[in-house]
Amino acid sequence: MFDLNEVTLRGTLTQAPVFRDTKNNTRMCSFTLSVKRKDPSQIRDFLDVVAWGRTAQAMEGLFNAGDAVEVKGGIRRNVYTDDSGQKRVRWEISADRADLFVPEYEGEILPEEEG
Repeated sequence: MFDLNEVTLRGTLTQAPVFRDTKNNTRMCSFTLSVKRKDPSQIRDFLDVVAWGRTAQAMEGLFNAGDAVEVKGGIRRNVYTDDSGQKRVRWEISADRADLFVPEYEGEILPEEEG
């Protein structure tokens, strides 16, 4: 198949994730991920991310503002009508997986803690 909608992002949570249950009793989580662009400008993009079901449940109680996170999923386009009757489009990342990201430690090996 030619089409592919697959995204992997690493960034920082701008605030604590918001958890809630849908009308169908499905757990969901939404958060904003701050991600540096690859170009030399070092500009950051702030991307809306939504996780559903088991992915959202696994994040609960573990993810906090300022955490480094790796997200894997796809881009979704949501069309809706706002309260004033205007048609709106919103793009977001739908996370199939979200993990706390710990870069490999580079440097000296830390001594073990005593006793």
